[in-house]
Amino acid sequence: GRGGFQLSSATLLVCVQLGDRTEPASSDITGVCQPPGPDAAVGPGVDGSGNQAPDACAPICTVGVVMGCDGMAVQCPGECSQDAARCATITPSSGLPRDLPMGANANLMLGNNTSVNTMTGAITQGNTVIRSAGAGVINGVHFEQRMTASGYALGVFSMQSLAIDGTVSFTGTSFEGNLGNFVVAPAAVLFATDITISATGALDVRGGCNGLRNCPGVGGGIGAYNSNSDELTPATGCGAGNSASRASDYTAGSGGGFLRMGGSGGGNTASAGTIGGAQCDISTTELSGGSGGGVSSANLELLGGGSGGSIQLTALGQLTFAGRIYAGGMGGDGGYEQAICGGSGGGSGGMVLLEATVMTIGNGAIWAQGGGGGGGATPLTDGLRGASAFEGVALGGNATDSAGVGGNGSTTGAGSPGADGTTNGGGGGGGGSGRVVVRAGNALGLGSTMGIPPAEVFPAVVD
Repeated sequence: GRGGFQLSSATLLVCVQLGDRTEPASSDITGVCQPPGPDAAVGPGVDGSGNQAPDACAPICTVGVVMGCDGMAVQCPGECSQDAARCATITPSSGLPRDLPMGANANLMLGNNTSVNTMTGAITQGNTVIRSAGAGVINGVHFEQRMTASGYALGVFSMQSLAIDGTVSFTGTSFEGNLGNFVVAPAAVLFATDITISATGALDVRGGCNGLRNCPGVGGGIGAYNSNSDELTPATGCGAGNSASRASDYTAGSGGGFLRMGGSGGGNTASAGTIGGAQCDISTTELSGGSGGGVSSANLELLGGGSGGSIQLTALGQLTFAGRIYAGGMGGDGGYEQAICGGSGGGSGGMVLLEATVMTIGNGAIWAQGGGGGGGATPLTDGLRGASAFEGVALGGNATDSAGVGGNGSTTGAGSPGADGTTNGGGGGGGGSGRVVVRAGNALGLGSTMGIPPAEVFPAVVD
């Protein structure tokens, strides 16, 4: 067994020599034999008859090990494929192919201070460049941008194996023009034969680029932006939080929705609140992104929280997870006292998708909760910003006197509503929860801390 998982059966792949010499095949779990190279003999058949036999391997899968054409034996992670021609593997989500790209042969180990740019493909660890920017294979790591069937952008990194024992952050989003005009980097996909996230390993796809709370994580929804020039840039995402109208000076923005609705923004006796961002229709086999929070009506620089980012880990062999993944939403701004305005809504959580032919789960934790809504303002005090999600509940921002407190970000359901003020600003709504999906080819037991929101576990089709 490996990674704490005991294989109940193994697989034997025999490449039978039918003709003249072939090039040795690599012993990967797909069991695909390589065709003969240019140095293959072109003479009489092995029986000396002059009848040329086919230059090919005939893979046969039986109980045991994978035997390459070079005689190297490798144990399969699971069962044989139904056609008995190779090891069975998971069918990857989000439209990924069944095999790694050619040349993706790196055995990558990433530790603290690692940055992975899903826009350019660059990977750096401190001052060390592990993979320079560019598409294709560089240093054994293949990178490409691709789209899911529904048009969601992915930045896919492929390699032979990946081990994470420190904190790895995912970047690439930038802003142009004003604070609401972001170029959002694609969601992150890590694709390998085997992936190990140790107890000290962490993957961070939260937002907040350049210190801006409306900046989402990779593949996420942008929080709304209200400028000094009275221009509103709305939130983005499938369940974008709603912003208050100009006629409702005290009304707060609502939280972004995703797996569940965002919390409604509070109003007061003179104005109604805003409706929470919608619940989205999310596939369990395709990665998708969260939604940003809305803002209040004041013509000041106010920011709704950006959503958490999204990440997919696909292991054709074994995935061992004992670390942490952070995909929570950002908190919304508090209201400004000079405008007595409401707070801004928190961003929703993002999406985390783990899948493997064989999966082993330790005492890891995945956080994809919503961000807190900002507190409302009074004529004398600003409302406090809502907390950005990390571990636990992201609390709504506080408020004084008769202003409304911001709603908490959700860990399981809809974001909490922002409280109504009386004569002052209402509280911003909390962001709705993200989604955690686990697809495994083997029976799986999950610890109680595995997912916030709780992980949804589905059997994966393996062939």
